[in-house]
Amino acid sequence: MEFLKLIVNHMNSCLLRTRSIEEERMRHKALTELNHQKVIFFQGISHELKTPLTLMLSPLEDIINAYPQEAPIMSHLQIIRRNARRLLKLINSLLQFSNMESNKLEICYRETNITNFTRELVSNFKSMAETLA
Repeated sequence: MEFLKLIVNHMNSCLLRTRSIEEERMRHKALTELNHQKVIFFQGISHELKTPLTLMLSPLEDIINAYPQEAPIMSHLQIIRRNARRLLKLINSLLQFSNMESNKLEICYRETNITNFTRELVSNFKSMAETLA
């Protein structure tokens, strides 16, 4: 009788282990699919944001090139262009990140001049700060 109890307990533990392995496999499959859907979502959003922004930048460049550099509106146009380009870079970064997530792109680190980056960032908010002051 004791032998039968040992066999039943062993079979029970084998079945529980098999169920646990199967549940883990199903969880992994669900997480993989969720990650895939996330990548597709970010790629779609990136493209949807990039298209109108790109279509706005071209006429903006035409206007900037058509006006003399001394025109009073020129500083505002240049701020708009600088921020539109910055937004485009952010969207491209988002797209690159989603491509890295889907293993379509390798990470490439590069050196950045933090001083120039900070100056550009400050100039983006300068007109807003002057307006609030």
